[in-house]
Amino acid sequence: MKYISVILVLFFTAISCISESADNLFPTNDVEANIVYETELKSVIESKCISCHSYHLEGSNRYDTFDKTKSSIGQMLERINAVSNIVMPPDESPQLTEGEKLIFQEFFDVLNNGSEPVVLPFKLTWTAYKYAIFEERGGVSGTFEDIQYVLNQEYEEPIDILKDAEIRINTASVNIDGLEGVRTMNVGTQFFPFFTSQIKGKVSSYTQDIAVISFEMNGIEQEVIFDVIIEEDILKLTGTIDDMSFFEWDEAYNQLETVCGEFHENMVWPDIDLEAEILLTK
Repeated sequence: MKYISVILVLFFTAISCISESADNLFPTNDVEANIVYETELKSVIESKCISCHSYHLEGSNRYDTFDKTKSSIGQMLERINAVSNIVMPPDESPQLTEGEKLIFQEFFDVLNNGSEPVVLPFKLTWTAYKYAIFEERGGVSGTFEDIQYVLNQEYEEPIDILKDAEIRINTASVNIDGLEGVRTMNVGTQFFPFFTSQIKGKVSSYTQDIAVISFEMNGIEQEVIFDVIIEEDILKLTGTIDDMSFFEWDEAYNQLETVCGEFHENMVWPDIDLEAEILLTK
């Protein structure tokens, strides 16, 4: 009996050690993730998932609580992104919008990375153009990893999310082909340090169809007109800065030429296309 007691003590001690090690290896950010769950994800699950995944359906994976969703979020993402053979929701059920899919991804990211929950996700993509002949020019697209933004979260009409909206972009966070990619490194070290460390933007005015945003780069301001498109729960802005030389980018342009001019025929066109996507949560 004594030996059995010792074995049991060792067994439960081992279990507790294994559990502690697992927690250390796979830490989760429950507090912030629960905010995303309660304010955003729960309502999506209730409207699109719960009819098949709740406690009263025997044999079904349950997503009706935070803990159940937390333990299943990886599998859920695989299915809603059609990576597995079982796509969710099934074809005969109401489908998730692109914005709703982003909320699932946001929950996963906050849960596993410990990042701050983003109530209104914001995405910005820019496209520059290279090669000497206009008809043959090719686009190079990128984004920035560090963008601070202020949006009107008290909007009633979707367009009013733009009221007094502002952005601040840390240009050192530029990302073209990965944070350690050659093009990212070239632009990050041989262009922006010779141009501007921060890009500021502020919505000057807007209607249902267009928005005017004032950009400040290199201490110089210029207004840019963006087309506005609202698709389900995404507000999309598309516009073009017609001539970057207005912002006196010559020094930065010439510096970039010294490291990669041969790869784009010593030509980068002065116009830059911009596209911003804002998730609408109401």
